[in-house]
Amino acid sequence: FSCTVIDLDAEAERTQDLGAINLAVIDIDSTGPRGFEAGERLRQRPRPAPMIALAQLERDRALALKLGFDASIANPPAIAEIEAAVRRVIARAVNVHHATKYGTLKGYA
Repeated sequence: FSCTVIDLDAEAERTQDLGAINLAVIDIDSTGPRGFEAGERLRQRPRPAPMIALAQLERDRALALKLGFDASIANPPAIAEIEAAVRRVIARAVNVHHATKYGTLKGYA
């Protein structure tokens, strides 16, 4: 596993390609609207990365879920909370649709 920290306050990093990200943990308290924007960019990818929002306020955690984040936990989180959230979002089944000459097969990957 590897971790890359992206400074959403830096213009160059805000506009970088997010295609290589496999999991995003976004600190909404530190990033504010830029964190929600990064989440939106990740959601628009052909294969969106799971996203976890960290926020002190319940209103911000609820907004993150409404905007498509996979999980939202209180900030600052305990390590066990982050670990549990990561396990939950990466363990979710992903719908797979495979076209064959007999029709579309639906399953899980």
